[in-house]
Amino acid sequence: MIGWLIAGAVLASIALLLSLRLHFLLRYDGEVTLKAGFACFRFALLPNKRAKLNDPTLSPRKKRKLLQKLRAAEERSLAKKEKKEEKKRQKKAKQAAKDAKKKKKKSAAPEKAEPAKKKRSLKASLRLVIRLVKLLLDKFGKHLRIKVKKLRLTVATGDAASTALVYGGVSQSVAYLLALLNRFSRLKVKKNALAVGADFLSEKMTAEIQISLSVSLAGLLATALSAGWAFIRAVMADAKKAPDEPPAETAAAPAAPAGTAVKKAGKRAPKPLRHP
Repeated sequence: MIGWLIAGAVLASIALLLSLRLHFLLRYDGEVTLKAGFACFRFALLPNKRAKLNDPTLSPRKKRKLLQKLRAAEERSLAKKEKKEEKKRQKKAKQAAKDAKKKKKKSAAPEKAEPAKKKRSLKASLRLVIRLVKLLLDKFGKHLRIKVKKLRLTVATGDAASTALVYGGVSQSVAYLLALLNRFSRLKVKKNALAVGADFLSEKMTAEIQISLSVSLAGLLATALSAGWAFIRAVMADAKKAPDEPPAETAAAPAAPAGTAVKKAGKRAPKPLRHP
């Protein structure tokens, strides 16, 4: 009974973990900010902490604390890099020793002709890449939720004619982009969120963007598994196909000696007619 309870608790925790969603929030109002969130945790991806030091609203005390944190993080990253480089050097030394042993064995043993490895053609590689991209868009788009909270663009170039041309291109691009996102994902546009306009008096383009994206861990796992299985099937199908070989040339039949008649199988030569 206790075992069943433990198994049920483990399955429930796994199902709860897979149902959680990974959130991203993209903002632009003169400066790009990108934040990520998972469950109750929030992370600022852009701008980085080093850029916060130039913030004039930050107090000197907070600046000192932030600088100490940055220095400690840099020291930890340097120590990790040194450890990784040491491991790489050790691996290279071991691999060099193994290669030297293999070379000695090959030089002692008689050389054998190695079979030619079949290389994947460029056309097959492109087909595989296109197939994987389509699969990712179809599978991943089903689990991706995009919410456009604010998308306001004001086109301005300083010249009325060029402003009108750029305005038409920007409005069409926004429409095409939203149609594409709506096709490959679950798109939701907030009411009164879209606004594309033209300012014929200004010389600088302005934008206010706020877009949120979310995807569940179950969706990420399902997409990764389907893409991996498709890749394995494609590789197995290519391996089953035999390499293209030129047709074997048939040996020419030896010429018949002079004075001998060639007889066809199953047929007799006609008898000569006798004149009375």
